[in-house]
Amino acid sequence: MAQEKSKDPVSTILEGIERLAELAETLQQKAETFSREGEIDLSALKEGMKARYSIALKTVSGGNAARAARFTTKFTSSASVRQQPSNSASVPKTIEPDTDLFVEATAIKIYVQLPGVQEKDIRLVLRGDILELEAKGTRQHFYKEILLPKPVQPSSLEKHLRNGVLEISLWLSV
Repeated sequence: MAQEKSKDPVSTILEGIERLAELAETLQQKAETFSREGEIDLSALKEGMKARYSIALKTVSGGNAARAARFTTKFTSSASVRQQPSNSASVPKTIEPDTDLFVEATAIKIYVQLPGVQEKDIRLVLRGDILELEAKGTRQHFYKEILLPKPVQPSSLEKHLRNGVLEISLWLSV
């Protein structure tokens, strides 16, 4: 009997993404919802390294303009956790905010929960296909890098903060 060769973590992740894409296509046809949370062991890359994820996918069927897919993802890694000084009570805790990303026919809409933050305290930087968000509230410091699923027009970035929810709009590249 042949012994099955163990897969490297990157191959496992890529296979999972492929299965997720197939599921998204099925969900889009049926207008359903899918969600899953878990942890990926990346010890083969670096001892003790793990990644946590949470994925929610909700599709809406209808006319071409009404089709949208909602992706909510949270990836955290022990390597990416920012350490705060243990003796400093005045330093706000850094957390990754909850984010919803919608891919529409002509734009990407991103909604970010930022309680206790004022619009003037929000910094957005677009670097290629990554949108970096940083916001400082009175008690919390928010930070997140958002991978954009499609190319966008950098000059089209708009933001509006209402009731602790930041709405970011980016036009898709032609």
